[in-house]
Amino acid sequence: MYVAYVRCMCACVKVRCGPIDVSKAEKLLKWTPTDWTKAIKSTVEFYETAMKDARWRTQRDEIIQILTSQLYPDNTEEAFEALEKLYDIDLGHFRLTRDEL
Repeated sequence: MYVAYVRCMCACVKVRCGPIDVSKAEKLLKWTPTDWTKAIKSTVEFYETAMKDARWRTQRDEIIQILTSQLYPDNTEEAFEALEKLYDIDLGHFRLTRDEL
């Protein structure tokens, strides 16, 4: 089984001054924030679906290339194999052929 290790990689802005005040958006836009657990569940469901859906192949491949090169530079083959097994997808196009070696 492939065990992921985490390196420092930040893909979003960090809130450093405490919680965000959303009262202005609630008042002016009649907006209500989504419950945290619902938002996380919805996001995970989308990405789980997108990993398997052919319509998202280009975007999926870009993310896989970035993540494997940044998080698993010494174990890209193992990462590809784990992703193929987990999502039942073919990542053979990432592997070098003998001619390319």
